[in-house]
Amino acid sequence: MSIPEPTIKRLCKILSTLEILEQEGNSFTSSSKLEQISGFPSHTIRKDFSFLNNPGRTGSGYEISALKGAISQSLGLVGENRACVVGLGRLGSSLLEYPGFNNGNFKIVAGFDRSVNKIEMMDSTVELFPAYKLEEIILQKKIDIGIIAVPADVAVAVAQKMIDAGVRGILNFAPVRVVAPEGVVVQNVYAVDYLRFIASMINQR
Repeated sequence: MSIPEPTIKRLCKILSTLEILEQEGNSFTSSSKLEQISGFPSHTIRKDFSFLNNPGRTGSGYEISALKGAISQSLGLVGENRACVVGLGRLGSSLLEYPGFNNGNFKIVAGFDRSVNKIEMMDSTVELFPAYKLEEIILQKKIDIGIIAVPADVAVAVAQKMIDAGVRGILNFAPVRVVAPEGVVVQNVYAVDYLRFIASMINQR
């Protein structure tokens, strides 16, 4: 049974919520508790869980470890996706070392920048390469996901090189829309748009 995209997005958010609850020492949760934390209505959460096999349902809620496993299995998050970061300015450097990207589902295996001097001076646990080696390293390291943190004027060209090298997913932080062919998943993240939304909501109250 194919899972709708809105359900996938909610399940990803709920999976992160479950990880936090588990880190806090919880073993069980409920749809009402998940509603409080995630903001999704409990009836929607229960409907989303209907797409899962063995979600760990008990008389009083859900066993967190079983529910995490069911979500991960249903979303295909049981293996490791190898990722790279292109553009090692302040944002890219922070993303490179962000521990949440190395949680068992993902592993950042390469960083790229057009400045060779910057690469030589940076201290990182991730292997760093000059940008001209992007396609070669993507193929060599079998990278699935590319993270773009470059200026807008080069973001589209970087994305195309990633796609040509076989990347199947792109997370784009550049302030320009990246479009990919069918079969490649792209998420364009415009931080300013989110800030404008927050400011607009604040200013209307």
